[in-house]
Amino acid sequence: MTDTNPTEPPSTPISGDQDAPDGPDYGETSSSWVRRLAGAATIAALAVGAYTGYWLFASHQLRGGIDGWIAERAAAGLTVTYGGLEIDGFPFWLTVRLENPAALWIGDAPIEWRAPSIQASARPWDLRNIDIDFGGRHEVSGPRRVTVTARQLSAKLILGARGAVNAHFEGAGIDAGFSRAGNLRLATLAWDINWLGDVGKTNTAPPIRFDVGLDGLVLSPAWSSPLGGDVESFRLTGHVSGPIGHPDDPAALRRWRDAGGTIEVARLAADHGPARLRTSGTLALDTNLQPVGAFTAHVEGFMDVVDALTRARVIKVGNATAIKLVLTVVAKRPAGKTPYIEAPLSIQNRMLSFEKMRILKLPRIDWSQLLGREIS
Repeated sequence: MTDTNPTEPPSTPISGDQDAPDGPDYGETSSSWVRRLAGAATIAALAVGAYTGYWLFASHQLRGGIDGWIAERAAAGLTVTYGGLEIDGFPFWLTVRLENPAALWIGDAPIEWRAPSIQASARPWDLRNIDIDFGGRHEVSGPRRVTVTARQLSAKLILGARGAVNAHFEGAGIDAGFSRAGNLRLATLAWDINWLGDVGKTNTAPPIRFDVGLDGLVLSPAWSSPLGGDVESFRLTGHVSGPIGHPDDPAALRRWRDAGGTIEVARLAADHGPARLRTSGTLALDTNLQPVGAFTAHVEGFMDVVDALTRARVIKVGNATAIKLVLTVVAKRPAGKTPYIEAPLSIQNRMLSFEKMRILKLPRIDWSQLLGREIS
């Protein structure tokens, strides 16, 4: 018998069959990452599939909306056609391209418009913010034939509630031809208009705000003024007050006038020939639907303007001398600056008057011919 020490642990034989000590389970960790990646990939695939489905649904709705709008216009007498319609831009855009669009308005005098193409784009998640490109050649046939070719012509529309629209138009390299009046050229054009839409009768905010600017306008001889055919720059900002009726209402202009409608001109600035004009004031319509207005005018180059009006026989030679004498007295001559005059400018009975001097008789506006429909 062999004695053993009860305090000593029994010896444990080392064997190759014995399990190794506990440690990291790399197999289990790898499986966990694989499951996580698979889950993330599944979620991503579902998101991509859902977005793709939404984009396809939106493009289908857009196509149907265009065709529905065309059907509604046809019921109102406006026939709109196109040669082809493409919708693409996936995934970040919804882009609609119309090939050979055309419109025919059957009114008192039929008017037809044609263009090579129009393209409109919007983000799929922001369909109220629309970019439109309609550069190229446009043809309008009616009582007059008009062609417009633009190197750049685009618009950005922001659609709001109740039909409100903010629109910004830009153009460059614009050439327009008119069948009876000749051609005009325009270097650049920028036009902003804010239409509040149906704001209700209790809202007193101006329904329309506008800001128009152009540079490098060259007019045809038929449209040239006594100051020449070049308008170096032109800027007009302001708003329309009073209720705006539906454009198809033949009595809309009279209703607007009778309701006290006015055009408030915050700024009118024009560099035309020798004249440098800066003015602001109010325009309205008289009983014959002709413009009437009162402005405060700041004019530079006034002596050259009188000479130009005299050469054009707008002002008689004898009257020109008297006008120059008056202008010499009222002119302001600040040190080191160009002389100028500030005086009331008014339009009454189609007569444009500066101070109390009659300058020229304005042509009568034929609204029926201008708008292409009878105005009552």
